[in-house]
Amino acid sequence: PMADTDDGSCFCSTNTLTVNMNDSWGDGWNGNVLNVVDTSGAVVASGSGYSSYTTPADVQVLCLADDCYTFNMYDSYGDGWNGGTYDVSDASGSLSSGGLTSGSFGSATFSTGAASCAVLGCTDSSATNYDPSADTDDGSCVYPCTDNVVVFTGYDSWGDGWNGGTY
Repeated sequence: PMADTDDGSCFCSTNTLTVNMNDSWGDGWNGNVLNVVDTSGAVVASGSGYSSYTTPADVQVLCLADDCYTFNMYDSYGDGWNGGTYDVSDASGSLSSGGLTSGSFGSATFSTGAASCAVLGCTDSSATNYDPSADTDDGSCVYPCTDNVVVFTGYDSWGDGWNGGTY
């Protein structure tokens, strides 16, 4: 926090956020808002209306730590981004891309570096511990017992009990 000049010693994953709001209405960012939030809830990037961007297309270079991020898209008119798109990429390629195709809100998740956004749990709805929020099965599914074993202990073909037999 005491530094006033970047000496190049900082390390981060360089990511590029490209947003193209050259929508079908021709009004660019009018009514459209976005933000990128990390797992702690901190907003790491944002944009809205003409006040943030002077052209319909914007490119931001972000320094994102290895984490899971949520890309939130808003539209004040409720009709989506009308063809507006975004792409978050790193040196390996696209991490997340798309747009708000309809409605007032949409979101997408992406991870950087070694981080994972997977929600682990049982994804089989027939299991007793099914987790509807899980998107990646972790092998923990537990199934109800469907096989029944019936043991008749009151009948013996010789008529003299089990003669020491056990079950």
